[in-house]
Amino acid sequence: MAIRDDHTAGIEVKGFPSRNYADPTRAGEAKRTLPSTQAGDWYAQAVLAAMRLRGKEPRWRSVIVLPDFPRHRELHGQTVASLSAAQIEVWWIDQSGHLHAP
Repeated sequence: MAIRDDHTAGIEVKGFPSRNYADPTRAGEAKRTLPSTQAGDWYAQAVLAAMRLRGKEPRWRSVIVLPDFPRHRELHGQTVASLSAAQIEVWWIDQSGHLHAP
């Protein structure tokens, strides 16, 4: 949740999918799922969270922040009309950490 002036936004953020765990206790260990599969699962989780927020707090901005990853872009392309109709924004973050918001 972020608040600026009289505006409130609920923001769901997802990280870059990877082949290895980021957790230091599992360093070097490969994940069972491919990054593209992880991206699909995380995208679905983010959309559900944004939709639930839209229902709970209809006056808030509902935002999903996703890594600029090919699978996320593909899924967004397939759902952009529905997200727009639900007034759910999608922002992108690149590998260098720069946020690209419309």
